[in-house]
Amino acid sequence: MLKKKKFSGGGTQSKEYPIIAESSRVFPEGASVYVDDILWHYVAMERGEERVHYESRNLEEILYYVFKPITALLAEKYAVANRIKGKDFRRLF
Repeated sequence: MLKKKKFSGGGTQSKEYPIIAESSRVFPEGASVYVDDILWHYVAMERGEERVHYESRNLEEILYYVFKPITALLAEKYAVANRIKGKDFRRLF
């Protein structure tokens, strides 16, 4: 369930990669990961409002959400750099 909350954070953050944050203290822009007493949290913020909040006891589940946009970005960059004129980039081989 998405909750709208305002969070204040500090420091700097890459727009492409999430950071590990202190519990309940995430950056107002981009993605953050934090752990409380029993759960890992992945929070994506936009303009200070929570857009996505996944929580799990299993770190691997949270890592899926961390690496999903990173993997998509890397795949997109690879497809652009290795395109063959006149061929669909989604070809298998």
